[in-house]
Amino acid sequence: MPDNDTPTEGEQTQAATQADSTSDSGMSKVDFESRAKQIRLTERRKFDKRLQEAVSAGIQQFRDDEGLDDDALESLRGRDQSAAELRKAKGSATKAQRAYEALEGKYKKVYSKLSNALTRDAVISAAAGKAVNPTDVWLHLQSSLRLEDDLSVSILDGEDPIDITMDEAVDNLLAENKHLALSTGTPGAGSRPSNGEGTEASGHDLSTPSGRMAFLKEQLG
Repeated sequence: MPDNDTPTEGEQTQAATQADSTSDSGMSKVDFESRAKQIRLTERRKFDKRLQEAVSAGIQQFRDDEGLDDDALESLRGRDQSAAELRKAKGSATKAQRAYEALEGKYKKVYSKLSNALTRDAVISAAAGKAVNPTDVWLHLQSSLRLEDDLSVSILDGEDPIDITMDEAVDNLLAENKHLALSTGTPGAGSRPSNGEGTEASGHDLSTPSGRMAFLKEQLG
């Protein structure tokens, strides 16, 4: 017959579990972990505070060593702001310079087209009825022609313009290069070619101010 004072197997297991969940100090395991977490948080706050104080002390020591009072720091901030504004201004200037260079490159191409069209037109007009092929006359004179700012054409001697008309320049060239000159017995020769070049080459009449302006607007976009 079992003794009533002897604990059953279930009672023994429950007692062991309760013993495991209780520390030597009488605290439960849950209470112990909660307390440990609280201690860790407290110590972390203390550490953060000491670290902040150390950083502040280091900064203050640096300011003292370098003689950086509040006015000096404010001056440095002002210089930093000025430097930032200067960098921004330089960036804007660089963009503007690039835009200008792009426009200048486009202008040079347009000017070259306009110069060729107008100088060619001037020579062909003067050579019509005098030369076998007025375009050949233009090719011979091309290097000695310059388009001026007012879109007039100058005849050059080296780099300097000379005081002769286009008709005179053409006559002089034909006198020196008789194979280019039109034979007086050749009817219909020497007329201005209608090959789509000259003042109408661009689709605009470059002999008029409005035509030249329309051409420039089209080319410069």
